[in-house]
Amino acid sequence: MRLPLTAAQLGIWFAQARDPRSPVFNTGEYVELAGDLDQDRFEAALRAVVESTDALRLRFGTDPDGTVFQYVAPDAGFTLHRVDVSAAEDPGAAADAWMDGVLATPVDVTADRPLFTQALITLGPDRHRWFQHVHHLLLDGYAFRLVAGQVARAYRGEPLEELPGIRALLDAERAWRDSDAHAADRAHWLAAPRPVPSALAGRTAPPGPPPCAAPPCCRPRARGTDRPGRRRGHRLAGRVPGRRRRLRPVADRTAGGHAAHAGDGPPHRRRPPRPGCVAGVLPLHLAPRPDASLAGLVAAGRDALTPVLRHQRFPYEEVRRALGLVGEDAVGPVVNVTGHDHGIDFGALRATVHTVSTGPVDDLKFSVYEEGTGLRLDLEANPALYDEAATEDHLRRFTRFLERLATGGPGTPLARVHAADAPPARPAAAGTPAATLHGLIAERAAATPGAVAVTHGTERLTYAELDARANRLAHRLIARGAGPSGSSPSPCRAPSTWSSPSSPS
Repeated sequence: MRLPLTAAQLGIWFAQARDPRSPVFNTGEYVELAGDLDQDRFEAALRAVVESTDALRLRFGTDPDGTVFQYVAPDAGFTLHRVDVSAAEDPGAAADAWMDGVLATPVDVTADRPLFTQALITLGPDRHRWFQHVHHLLLDGYAFRLVAGQVARAYRGEPLEELPGIRALLDAERAWRDSDAHAADRAHWLAAPRPVPSALAGRTAPPGPPPCAAPPCCRPRARGTDRPGRRRGHRLAGRVPGRRRRLRPVADRTAGGHAAHAGDGPPHRRRPPRPGCVAGVLPLHLAPRPDASLAGLVAAGRDALTPVLRHQRFPYEEVRRALGLVGEDAVGPVVNVTGHDHGIDFGALRATVHTVSTGPVDDLKFSVYEEGTGLRLDLEANPALYDEAATEDHLRRFTRFLERLATGGPGTPLARVHAADAPPARPAAAGTPAATLHGLIAERAAATPGAVAVTHGTERLTYAELDARANRLAHRLIARGAGPSGSSPSPCRAPSTWSSPSSPS
């Protein structure tokens, strides 16, 4: 039976179609299993879950007129790869390399074969990894947890939970589109202020696949044995123990003056357990003042996040198309807060979940997971924008901020929290003299993105906002022919007068 795609799936489909050889929509995780694993029993449990999960048996195609459709294959027809790296000098590194090879391989989403990989990797007698690689068309982060939980349940010998199939997802989306809530959600986003992306790198690049090391300030959650892991981009992980209650309200809004909130965050506590792909990314705008208190930051974050969550079902890509923003840079740091616990119960086995890749990373992606009594932080970075040292520095400063937030008083000024760990100034772009005005502003935007740069009446722009606006204007002027060898386009109107409260020195 031919079925339409969800809004989230359509966005992924067209993005993948623009670059069919890109692996950025390959998502993956592995479960570290310690103990006496019955491999045959595990494979039987996995096959039972795959055969009962519509989302894992989806295939895709297009009609001659370009209409995209999906259908559920009657048989998954997959292979469980049994990979033994126990004889390697470093089994952890060998397992990492095998997984990296899978995640770096583009997937033909139109092929009539499974769009996932399942592997059981043996590192030693009582050490295994269950690795899942799935194209993002099939599952989002929440659905990964549902599938893994089902496999664990089957391995324990318990009956599978009856989860609705892909048709239930489509029916729920259709009902929402036919409801008054859809019109209210659309009206909200069309009337909302246009977000100003804040790229901490000062420039943009095509989304890159991301990877895993551990900062010294956090307990490591690395992919290797007893060392930090490393992947195709830059991914780091750390843990802030015992801070869940106080950190969760702010962990999804401290990546800088602006943030984007990923749709598979806390709202999943209310999302019905339906495996599939419905998650999206929505803009969350904050402009914290240096003299604001930590309590004020939390309150501002709460007030900004409330309408985002209330209207989160509307696909923001549809808003961008309606406003004519398609093609413009729209994403800065992304914060992905997952409300579901990362724990998993394989009975007598000790099981630990490790996220490997969550999909495309335009700039920075902070993922926050509940883990035991604390929070786990993952940071993924676009390797075209950040090297490993820069990624480590961002995660170090982010976790230090959270630690100060958890221990500081409600009235502590935000400037005092940042002052003790100011980031180094960003080097000027190649060919840009550091003494130029735009070079100085770019450096200040990297060092203190939330500081006020200019004011005009009651309006104010931070250095990050000023830098982002200047970059957008430059790209538009270049597109219209401005440059050393091109003509200068005429201005449409006289600019407003802005004043600077301080010099950028």
